[in-house]
Amino acid sequence: MCIGRAENYVSACNFQSVLRRYENALKIARRIYPPYHHELLRLLQFITTLFYNEGKLHDAKPYAEEMLEICKKLPSSSDPYIKGMTSALHVITNLIPSNQRKCC
Repeated sequence: MCIGRAENYVSACNFQSVLRRYENALKIARRIYPPYHHELLRLLQFITTLFYNEGKLHDAKPYAEEMLEICKKLPSSSDPYIKGMTSALHVITNLIPSNQRKCC
């Protein structure tokens, strides 16, 4: 996971190699951790952010949705909940056309 983050910082042209590393780390984490563990949330957040930064919102959506499901199981005052929910909602709200967004 850390190597993927480093590759991402070194060059913007490393999208595929970074994505492969993150997805590999996610596969391993799914075998190690229970389904709603905060480390899974962290990896999903990295993948979602990677897609978002590349402008690939539709590719980020399934990861963001999974993040929301994990966040529902975490205490709402916890750091993983706040970071995960914020990242997931940022992606999902950007998929809604601006003329269809409702404000409070």
